[in-house]
Amino acid sequence: MLGLLNYITWDVSPFLYEGEHFAIWWWAFFPFLGAVAFFVSTLLIFKHEKKPMNHACICFLACCFVAWFFAHVFRCLFYGWYQLPEGVNLHGWGVIGNYINPSLIHPISLLQLNHGLSSHGIDVGVFVGALLCARILPYNVFWITDRMIAGRLAFQAIARLEFFFMSFVYGYETTMPWGMVFTLTGNPNPIHPVFLYETGLALMILLVWWLVYRKNQGKDIGFLTGLGLLLLYTTRFIISFLKQEHMPFEHDWPLHMEQYLCIPYVIAAIWILWAVIKNKKKLC
Repeated sequence: MLGLLNYITWDVSPFLYEGEHFAIWWWAFFPFLGAVAFFVSTLLIFKHEKKPMNHACICFLACCFVAWFFAHVFRCLFYGWYQLPEGVNLHGWGVIGNYINPSLIHPISLLQLNHGLSSHGIDVGVFVGALLCARILPYNVFWITDRMIAGRLAFQAIARLEFFFMSFVYGYETTMPWGMVFTLTGNPNPIHPVFLYETGLALMILLVWWLVYRKNQGKDIGFLTGLGLLLLYTTRFIISFLKQEHMPFEHDWPLHMEQYLCIPYVIAAIWILWAVIKNKKKLC
């Protein structure tokens, strides 16, 4: 509800359903709903192009599961840094300053799929999944990613809501009238609802994808992939300036880890678009 007409109070429970013996968290519900949207999007696109539905299912399953694995790996490698206890000095692989990453020291731990996910790994996983599909299906890798990017954007728009409903607060304080006070955190000051920003922008990028796709039916192979990645990661890079650091090791960094991970995607997107427009490189 509105608080004095200058900020919004958010006091929603972190549970979609909470029973005596069973509960459903928002962080489980929204990624599941996003995966459903990804699947439906893939089916609709393949149906529109009169492609076999089993091909749509293969592409979705391959891209979805490989993306999930890479999202896990990215979380371990780039966010799994822990501060060493005071007085403990270690040197070597997997240690930077007074921070240690167990996944780099013991890579076998990457197979323990319970360390959380990083959305930056999703697009690497989608590409690898598309690469696998291109070996068994009669499609170009970038033809597949051009269509998968729509489902990926739908997933992004829905899944980011999990952080909002769970009151995971990363935004800086603001005096804007749409600033939000998350009562579950105990912070009385309104902040930027950055995850709502990300959801709204993902929907806008999905609309751009649809308009471009409707115009040329994805005939410029790779263009939709490059455009989607460029818009997605450029906007995420910018929105991150409104976010507080959420990992201790970022404290003295000029940019957040999230922003550093956005940069390679932006560069790759620009290269893909350049290659498509100039037609000087063959995309897989």
